[in-house]
Amino acid sequence: MDQKFNQGPRREGIMPFSPKNQAIQDKKTELFNLLPQEKIRELIKEINDRAVYLQDKYPDHRKREVFHIISGSGFRYDQPPDLSQDDFPGDDSVELFVDSLAAKYAV
Repeated sequence: MDQKFNQGPRREGIMPFSPKNQAIQDKKTELFNLLPQEKIRELIKEINDRAVYLQDKYPDHRKREVFHIISGSGFRYDQPPDLSQDDFPGDDSVELFVDSLAAKYAV
């Protein structure tokens, strides 16, 4: 049985991402939905390693939507944080990282 991850309308009570960042989230979700289980384990390790790297490099990592996309966390509507919609600069970009994963796994 194929496992499908949430995609499409936001679950009630969870704050949505900005449109640009939602596109990054959707691409990440598509990876999980299309890969076989053994590749998902590899993908999770790569994503976790990137999240730890960003956390260690950027003291303000929790103030960026893209960090929450890559780490899989979210916020409730009744507890909205003040988040930046900006990606990390240069090679640390979450958008570029997710694009590279899509290319690597040919999705």
